[in-house]
Amino acid sequence: PIRNDVLPYEERFSQIEMEFPNRKNELKLIGSYLDNNFYSAPALYISGPRGCGKSDICRRIVELHTHTISTYFLCSGYTTAKQMINSLWHAIVTACFARSTSSAKASTHAEELLTKPPGTYHDFAAALRGLIAGSKRLTNLNLILDHVDISNYLENKLCSKLLRLSEFAHAGIKVIAISTKL
Repeated sequence: PIRNDVLPYEERFSQIEMEFPNRKNELKLIGSYLDNNFYSAPALYISGPRGCGKSDICRRIVELHTHTISTYFLCSGYTTAKQMINSLWHAIVTACFARSTSSAKASTHAEELLTKPPGTYHDFAAALRGLIAGSKRLTNLNLILDHVDISNYLENKLCSKLLRLSEFAHAGIKVIAISTKL
């Protein structure tokens, strides 16, 4: 049997098109947005009714981009911005070091980063800039923010800033925000 991750991108994309036959335009839009040659992009905002497949489609397309680190983050359930930032920082650091080959050194560095999580959005953006600048292999980061609720004051205020991470932190960060239509 042939492993799916060694098939050419086009073949893997065709398999996903068969899974979502009525979503070819959306698949192509997300796939082209995540293309590594497309740099410094504004956030891609995806909205639709609950249960229509927004998250599934995004996750499947993100899986195709095996050479880029991706973080899926559920934005709901936080009572403070600091909680949300700390959880997001943890998710990003974990994703960045999950593929590391020099495990002992990388593990120590990851632990150091996680023991002092950023407390504010500006600290978070600066820490993310530093994380990317200090990495030889981290040039692009796909960040999928799911369940973005613009009616929730905390999430609206913080997520509006998170949607602009490519502007505030690093041009190689691509943000996809997924929201349910109100």
